Amino acid sequence: MMGQNRHGPAYALWVAMERYRRDNRLTLEQFAARARVGRQTLDRLKDSRTPPRTTTVHKIAGAMGMRLTSAEELAGLTPAGGERAPTAEDRSSESGTPAPGGVDTREAIMRDPRLNDEGRRVVLAAYDAIASAFNPPPRAAEEHEERRRAG
Repeated sequence: MMGQNRHGPAYALWVAMERYRRDNRLTLEQFAARARVGRQTLDRLKDSRTPPRTTTVHKIAGAMGMRLTSAEELAGLTPAGGERAPTAEDRSSESGTPAPGGVDTREAIMRDPRLNDEGRRVVLAAYDAIASAFNPPPRAAEEHEERRRAG
């Protein structure tokens, strides 16, 4: 309609960000620095016709302490209540051992505003290597037990 402002797919994320900024008395520049995202990128959330990049959404979520899946929904990257692959957090809650504070280690690494994309990749690879050493795949554990018994 003529004269009516039309918002882009990430408008809901922009609204959440504005509320967070207001509640925490942050300027747009201060929030942009906290999120490690350009001010213009944040300005475009309101009206851009295309959804923002996933990495941008994750940086904004990290700066606000928001769950990545919630931020992705607000940014129009995933449908509300839509199907997605289960996360490590989902699996830990299914096993009856919820992650401390409701955030698993992988999500905490993804949210860490001090890491860039390459840093996240390196830290996640190291975390996965350590986790697999403490939790070997079931087949490897069975083979180890068989060798121990035969030993």
